[in-house]
Amino acid sequence: MAGSRIIRRGRRAGAAEGIAAIVLAVLMGGGLLAVVDANVVVRRPDPSLTAALATACSNRAVPGAAAVQPAGNHLVVLGASGAEDGWTGFPPIAWRPASLADAELVACVEPETTSVIEVCEYVNGPSITRYAATRSVVVVEAATGDTVAVFSVVDEARACRASEQKDTTELRGSVGWGLVEAHLASIVEHGVYVDPDADDIAGPADSEEPTPTEGRSTQAPTTSPKATARPTTRPTTRPTTRPTPTPEVASM
Repeated sequence: MAGSRIIRRGRRAGAAEGIAAIVLAVLMGGGLLAVVDANVVVRRPDPSLTAALATACSNRAVPGAAAVQPAGNHLVVLGASGAEDGWTGFPPIAWRPASLADAELVACVEPETTSVIEVCEYVNGPSITRYAATRSVVVVEAATGDTVAVFSVVDEARACRASEQKDTTELRGSVGWGLVEAHLASIVEHGVYVDPDADDIAGPADSEEPTPTEGRSTQAPTTSPKATARPTTRPTTRPTTRPTPTPEVASM
């Protein structure tokens, strides 16, 4: 399916294993074990903790929460509205607060959005539209409700190839948790946000334009083609324009 990404391969669990995995979704040590599939179990924070921190996503102080420290902060991931998100149970164990008094940071994650990068046209098949996926994140200090970092992670679809399957009409990027975690690492571990992609930004005019790479997290480009724009380069093996004929010279 377009836009999907295989995160993990493994043997298919039988019906009995699937039922057993679901039974394991129980309260355990103050955290809820959420079953992602029959082989992966993700520990989620206690619902009372996420509920207490929900107002941070509205930039409201959370009584009893901790202030950001120079090192060793803890973080809870919520949706932009303050409700639990699909990534709420994904942060590393070392990042997870044991209680409200240990919770310094809340990452409020916006839903994924898509935008058109380019439209690749072919002479003997349908055009292919490339999409970029974006997840925007606002990081809030729980104790004060102050915003301490705002960033967006972009994942671009792979480039169009010179030859594609005729039933391919779109290519999509997808922002995974790993890209967002890389952006959160500095503020959790050191109390200051540092863009992990800063070194990848192209320099002045003498730098070549980088080719979009699948899985790379970057800030949105300064100029983006419109949805109807055509790519500046086209597949070389199937040109879309006919050569201009050489004018004939009249004989004297």
